[in-house]
Amino acid sequence: MTTEGSILPSLPSGFDVYQQLVATAREWGPVSQARMDWLQNRGVSTDDIAKPWQIGETKVSFEGDCFDADPEGRPAVILGVIDGGRLVDLVAWDTETGWTGTWLGQGFALGQDQILNAATWFLDGSLIIHRSPLGWLRSGRRGIVILDPSQAWYRFRDAPRLLCEDEAHGEEIERLLEPPKAQVQILVPRRTAA
Repeated sequence: MTTEGSILPSLPSGFDVYQQLVATAREWGPVSQARMDWLQNRGVSTDDIAKPWQIGETKVSFEGDCFDADPEGRPAVILGVIDGGRLVDLVAWDTETGWTGTWLGQGFALGQDQILNAATWFLDGSLIIHRSPLGWLRSGRRGIVILDPSQAWYRFRDAPRLLCEDEAHGEEIERLLEPPKAQVQILVPRRTAA
């Protein structure tokens, strides 16, 4: 169910996002054998396909940074955004184009629960930032893949160390760390001549 003019599902009062995400992911189904072979041929292990949350596959249509299931759409891998040990959003990844988008528009990053996890930073550890879901899956789901760059400056404000894939990627992430310019209109009252 979507709101008119929006790809995002409308959320009725008392809606349990977690239960809906789990039910929807199960309805869409597991990743196909052909897609599993594709992932394994690119260095993703069977464990990383299945744990901690089984990836799935369905056809989707994309609108902006979001997606919705569409039987006439493009095939996409479905991944879960986990935060605080709970599924908070679903991500569609078009392996052909590299496009990613969230279902509810709530997920900041694949692996986002690692940002505030003390183990990430223990003994001078760094948060690994991957460019794509493929790199993230290859690494055993260690680190993150940014899905919503507009949140990066806020999410990483207290991060001591970020490990990027290469120098160009590091420069790209550094640009994301700049807080947005305030969109405040400043008004001054007019003084009338006395």
